[in-house]
Amino acid sequence: MSAGEHNRNHIDETIKTQTLEKLVENFVNKGYPEFKPIQHTTQVVSGINHKYKIQVGKNAYIHCKIHENTKGELSVISVDEGKTLSDAL
Repeated sequence: MSAGEHNRNHIDETIKTQTLEKLVENFVNKGYPEFKPIQHTTQVVSGINHKYKIQVGKNAYIHCKIHENTKGELSVISVDEGKTLSDAL
């Protein structure tokens, strides 16, 4: 892999994280001091369901479910706050 591809992938992940952060913060109508996805699973349905465990502060985590439709559009299904690192996704 060339250095350019590596940088592009890093930028892609940054953009994905920023997009996810905006979606989630708009859904819950508040911001978080930190936003670091640490676990991600997918389920293929009519589109894709994405489940994320996200660190949003010191020892503070949320779980969120995002649906990606067949056109690639994203929508938040749920956000569960008050989670811990050891909580199952």
